[in-house]
Amino acid sequence: MLEDLDSVQWDTLYRGSQIPQLLHALDQATDNESFVKHYRKLMDTINHQGDIYDSTAPVVPFIIRMLTQSTDSFRIIHHLIILADLLRHTSHHTYHQPSFPESIVPQRWSLNVYDAVKAGIDHYQKLLSHADEAIRAGSVYVLSFLVDEYQRILPALRQTMDKASNVWLSAGAIYGYARVACFELAMMRDSVTVTSRTGEHLKILDRWSQDTDDAAAIAAALGYISVLASNWSSRNAETPDHIVGLVRRAIAADEKPTAQLSDKLASHISYVYNEITPFNDALSPVIRWCQQADVPQRWASLLTNLLLPPVTAHELVREMLDGYLRRLPEHRKWHHWNNHSSIRQSDDSIIYTINDFNKPSTSWEKLNDNQRIVLGITCNCDPFWEMPTNLLSFYYGLPDERDSLRTLTT
Repeated sequence: MLEDLDSVQWDTLYRGSQIPQLLHALDQATDNESFVKHYRKLMDTINHQGDIYDSTAPVVPFIIRMLTQSTDSFRIIHHLIILADLLRHTSHHTYHQPSFPESIVPQRWSLNVYDAVKAGIDHYQKLLSHADEAIRAGSVYVLSFLVDEYQRILPALRQTMDKASNVWLSAGAIYGYARVACFELAMMRDSVTVTSRTGEHLKILDRWSQDTDDAAAIAAALGYISVLASNWSSRNAETPDHIVGLVRRAIAADEKPTAQLSDKLASHISYVYNEITPFNDALSPVIRWCQQADVPQRWASLLTNLLLPPVTAHELVREMLDGYLRRLPEHRKWHHWNNHSSIRQSDDSIIYTINDFNKPSTSWEKLNDNQRIVLGITCNCDPFWEMPTNLLSFYYGLPDERDSLRTLTT
């Protein structure tokens, strides 16, 4: 299986001298425990904490070869997980693939990994028909990151969804479909075509959101707002009430679906189901959807009368306030500050209070209607105030006390 391993000049690559031995140990592992142990050592060498090296891409063809020749479900699923995890750190570079010069080394390494994984696309698509639904889920996990192959992947994921009897496979296929659809829309240049395709995708996702199972319905709702947010011309389009309701459930405390698997299923299968569904990262599409609109009503639908984890509420409120209460001069580069030290150490940024149109001021007389609305939303978001501190005064020049903040909304 690894006969041509010596054809690669491993000694010229990052930690390359260790790789042939690690691959041989992985290929010859006699049990699942040693197989996972050797795989962990290999990935710590070529993909430590998500980093991509010049040695990462040359290893991929050997992983694909082990995948295609394996008949063991445990190992097939594990190979698919590894390939998908590699793609998670590389697929965003495909947007710029034609324009990357050879001198931009890290991006080239990522693109080489992406292309190496994509070389096995025929086999991943073949596995969508495998009898084992966990293997089909792993294949969905890989394919949903091969976004530039949208012309063949979108129909395949749609067919997988329509035939799936396992709800977690359905949810993964739905959200994978939405991810690839967003890339398709980003690649289009004709506004008429973009609007038409957006409508088609939204219609499909809306139909899937009617599913009686929570996981599939919520995945479809999150996919719906992701596609909606990817088309700027539809930024203020009405979102169906049932979609908004499902989105609220996706971010609410104790409302997120979790895979309820039988004890006989190994933990790696549970990992596949939880990774291919969007619930661990539901805030990302929700924030993009809210930021896209010109008015704050979408924020209001999520932050009032909803039981949120305090940390989630804090993140959403901060994103909302950043959009309406902070502005930088046009010649300045936007930067999202995360802590005190980053601001104090920077010489090229200016943080303005909410009423700064020409120069910093401590007067609140220039608040516009939308700014007063978002302050009211903040006041009415109970989970936000459960945090021990909010730093409103530091970031926005706002009162840190709830009652004092409320006076600014009147």
